[in-house]
Amino acid sequence: MTSNAELERRLNNILQVGEICEARRDGFVRVDILGLETDFLPCFSKATGYKRAFSPVQLGEQVMILSPRGDTNDGYVLRDIPFENEFDSENEFIEFEDGTKIEIKMNDFIKVETSNNFILKAKNIEIDENGNVKIKGEITDNKGNLTTHEHDIKEHSKAIERS
Repeated sequence: MTSNAELERRLNNILQVGEICEARRDGFVRVDILGLETDFLPCFSKATGYKRAFSPVQLGEQVMILSPRGDTNDGYVLRDIPFENEFDSENEFIEFEDGTKIEIKMNDFIKVETSNNFILKAKNIEIDENGNVKIKGEITDNKGNLTTHEHDIKEHSKAIERS
């Protein structure tokens, strides 16, 4: 028979908050809870039916351990405990520690803000709407600078007449 003290200990251990103190590439982490380190525990990642995402864990990240049987070393690590006033947007977004932000408003827009380089790799890039393209700064391709690129309207007219 389990003693009352043991039952109380298990109840107290069902949910605990700590910080990640060590991480492995396979998704298992150790958590520091008030100076005591857990064994390596599986760490949940974000995934839903309509998207997949991966975000590597950060040392010092605040997490919660869910231990269904009250044994902290047999628990699961839940991430993304929000800090006070952390979210002030109706839109879905990802914000990185360097300030880069990706914001999505479903069926409306995708916005990327960064002070770093932005690289888009694709076999083809197609803008398939009757919208406008605005570019501030220089435009360059592998054959030269396009910022001051001009077309001779007479040459274009001749090319259209020939076709």
